[in-house]
Amino acid sequence: MTQPGWYDDPHGGGELRWWDGSAWTGHTQARPQQQSPPRQQRGAVVVDERIQGRPTYADEATVACEGRSIELAQVEWVRYWVTEHKRVGPLSWSSTVQTDYHFEVGRYPLMKAPLVALAFAKGFTSHETQVYERLVDLSRRVVEPRLLAETAARVDAGGTAELGAGVRVGAAGVQGGGVGLAWDEVAGTSVENGFVWVYKKDVRKPVLKVPLHNPNTVLIPPVLDRYRR
Repeated sequence: MTQPGWYDDPHGGGELRWWDGSAWTGHTQARPQQQSPPRQQRGAVVVDERIQGRPTYADEATVACEGRSIELAQVEWVRYWVTEHKRVGPLSWSSTVQTDYHFEVGRYPLMKAPLVALAFAKGFTSHETQVYERLVDLSRRVVEPRLLAETAARVDAGGTAELGAGVRVGAAGVQGGGVGLAWDEVAGTSVENGFVWVYKKDVRKPVLKVPLHNPNTVLIPPVLDRYRR
């Protein structure tokens, strides 16, 4: 240490002491306070209640469920889907259809990094449906535009991006499930029965299907719409 200046006081106390280049002096001063980084605006509360016994919260900047939380600005993948299945009653002729809702956001690596997951069956009212729709709307407004922009930036720079666990998009086109399509071969997409279906020009049936429960499958339609010719 040769340059004169304010350094940590070697005598302790948490202050700074002036070093004149050859020896410590008697001049001290308080350590400057570090400014805390500005907090992200919370915005309007989207969900703040117990969903079938589980405390759930979401606003414009964060989502939390059962003690887990994640900032939306840190989310790297999102997935949400609805499933319906029959439940057979005690009598062989009696059955009901149960609707299950799933909403998850998180970071990579999948299932190891922070994530927030909410899954519940539809109750006797439309309340659960409304909660699910509010969370999906939050994702579409706050999370997905950023993920789409990041995906487009990678593709436009000549790189590739993975969507839907195994589907890769790049400057030349889209590949996945043993299928490869150039951008001028992509006809479009549809979302039905828990899948994103990808269509090829001049082919009636879809050539690729990707489950909505795969991370970022929901980004496939807007990405393909952006690049297909």
